This record gives sequence, C-alpha cells and structure tokens, in this order.
Amino acid sequence: MVRAMIRNVIVALSMTLVLAAACGPSAQPTCTGATCACNGSDCACVGGASCDVQCGIFPRCVPSCTSVTTCNFECRDDCTAKCNAGDTCKMQCGNNCTYDCSNSKACNVTAGSDATIDCSNVGTCDVTCTSGACKVACAGAGSCNVKCGDGTDPATCADGTTKACGGGC
Repeated sequence: MVRAMIRNVIVALSMTLVLAAACGPSAQPTCTGATCACNGSDCACVGGASCDVQCGIFPRCVPSCTSVTTCNFECRDDCTAKCNAGDTCKMQCGNNCTYDCSNSKACNVTAGSDATIDCSNVGTCDVTCTSGACKVACAGAGSCNVKCGDGTDPATCADGTTKACGGGC
C-alpha cells in the first residue's frame, strides 16, 4: 500500500516536470533584432536591419515589423502578423492565420487552411497555401504569385485583384 502511494506520487511529480518543461520558456514567443520586444503573445520590431520572431508552440501569436529591412515570422495556428513598409517579409504559419505585408518590397508566405494574406502594394508577393481555403489580396502588387497546395491554379475573385485557393473567394 505504501509502495503504491509512493509510486503514484513519483508518477505525479514526473508528469508535473514534463508538463512544466513543455510549457516553459520555449512555449513563449521569442524574437531577435535590435528593436525587438515581446510581451506575452505580442512581439514587435520597429526599424532596424532585421527581426526574427519564433512563436514556438504558442498559438495566437501576434508578431509585427514596421520599417524593418528583413523580417521573418514563424507561427503556429491563429497567428495575426504584420510586416509593413519593409524590404523583405517572410512568414510561415499553420491554420487560420492573418498576415498583412502591404507596402513592403517583397513578401513570401507559406500558410495553412483559412489563411488571409494582404499583399496590397507589394513589389513581389509569393504565397504558398498548403491546404484548404486561402485568400490573397493582390491590389497594386507588382507581381502576386499564389500556389495552391492541391496543385490547382488559384481562382481570381470578383474584385479582380484577390486570388484564392480552396474556394476562398
């Protein structure tokens, strides 16, 4: 009886340590760059040469770059990100992401299902929608290249400037 109780306590403590490690500092977003700062799920860079935000396993991350030369975001699901007025904006995200890279020179995005990407007034916009519905606003973009994960060509929506995969119009 005592052995069983001790074993149960050891198992419980082991599980607590495993959960603490999984949800520890690596679960929080991190960023590097001279002007980068994170507060909870929000990470922001304003100005500077580069910004790199790694959201890790943290869902609903909110990274942003404004007037940064090179900006890179890696998010999981439900990410809302902005990279405005920079030279190169790059983002990888899971499902249900919203990304605004308007008024940047170049934008490169890889996104999952239910993504909404704004490439308005971008010099070159390259988006890969890996699965499901994905919508890319291309108004005023120099070039707007959208690849659908299922291998089909993206549809052009009624406004004539938005491209969509998976019935996203």
